[in-house]
Amino acid sequence: MGVAGAALLSLVACMGANPFLETSLDPAKARGETQDWFEQVWGTPSSKASRWLGGEVWTYTRIAGGQRSLLGNFDPLTCKITLKFDDEGKLASYNYSGC
Repeated sequence: MGVAGAALLSLVACMGANPFLETSLDPAKARGETQDWFEQVWGTPSSKASRWLGGEVWTYTRIAGGQRSLLGNFDPLTCKITLKFDDEGKLASYNYSGC
């Protein structure tokens, strides 16, 4: 990856938006995709929890690159995607960090 690519990734990370995730999650929310759809397309989530007013919260945790430390160790960057489903199992909202 060149210097320009690294600069672009840094800029996107600083903006707090990931265009790849947005183009996947926004249409899924608009279509009212269900938990079954996400499990088929994205796989089993890293964790599941119940929501206070019904529904569930699913969290997907993935390694999203990383960098080498001065001693040669690899420091991974963790991407955390949280999906909130309503009591009908449809995507109600989402957020992510580190992606």
